[in-house]
Amino acid sequence: KEAEVYNKKLKTLFSLLDKDADRMLSRMEFDAIKEDTALKAWMSALDMEPADLEGLFDVLDTGDGMVSVEEFLLGASRIRGQAKSIDMAHLLSSVGRLERAVLDIRSHCVAR
Repeated sequence: KEAEVYNKKLKTLFSLLDKDADRMLSRMEFDAIKEDTALKAWMSALDMEPADLEGLFDVLDTGDGMVSVEEFLLGASRIRGQAKSIDMAHLLSSVGRLERAVLDIRSHCVAR
């Protein structure tokens, strides 16, 4: 039940950020959190530190320069809480990107 309530709040925050309503957040849309006091309050209420925003987009983005609602929900729930949590989420995100890159390289080598 608590997770459902938290996800509902995350979806509301996402909708507030998604100015063009395309269900994707650009860096510019995401960076609006830095300027908007109400959005900062939302983040605090969701147990996310506004000071951690610098790396948050990079953690949530899977490499296409946009953050989907699904990426946002999954990533934001991972970084909830202390700054150590965002560091761990950043590491997990980086490892995932590296793993995909290695698999791509491997498939190109095998194809030759």
